[in-house]
Amino acid sequence: MMQLGYMAVGAFFCLMFFLTPAANPRERMIWDSRAEAALEMSLIFVVLTLLTGMIFSDAEWGAYWQWDPRQYSYLIAGLMFAAYFAIRAAFPDAERRASHSAAYMLTAIAPIVFLVLVFPYLPSIKKESLHPTGSILDGQIKGQYLYVMLSVLTLVTWLTVWLYRMRVRANQMEFELDNGQLENPGNAPAPARVVRPVSLSHADGEQG
Repeated sequence: MMQLGYMAVGAFFCLMFFLTPAANPRERMIWDSRAEAALEMSLIFVVLTLLTGMIFSDAEWGAYWQWDPRQYSYLIAGLMFAAYFAIRAAFPDAERRASHSAAYMLTAIAPIVFLVLVFPYLPSIKKESLHPTGSILDGQIKGQYLYVMLSVLTLVTWLTVWLYRMRVRANQMEFELDNGQLENPGNAPAPARVVRPVSLSHADGEQG
């Protein structure tokens, strides 16, 4: 569910982009950079979920792809989500890139959530699925397996939050660099000019 969490956060930042007045372009770009970073984290989890799901499918059912309802619905949702980054790559202008991709994400978030959280659990679809349901809520995962899972989840959460913060900083520095705002980072004082000492006797000799 980490991918849905970051996706929801990214969609919220997309909304904040539109709610920020156009007269404040820097703040709008900050919201865009936050949205992009959060959705990049979500995309990583989407890819990892698909890959590990295929490994699980091969181990349990003897094939990497079973066309299980949960598999193909998640694949469709992943492709819809990846379209956000395709839209960003299509616009070289920062403002248009931010506005078009944010509008798409706000439009696509509901169908993506439906495909992941609702469609696989519909009664007519659920009975055709090979995937077990309610493993955690029903207490089927417990003991050392549960402790390891929670430890890994905590570590991964901390790591992705750190990566998200680094990505936001990189995006903001890139924006400021493109707009000529990083000529003197941090308003640091200009370095003192280096003066090379010259021997007076040598200088007098040259004049003579």
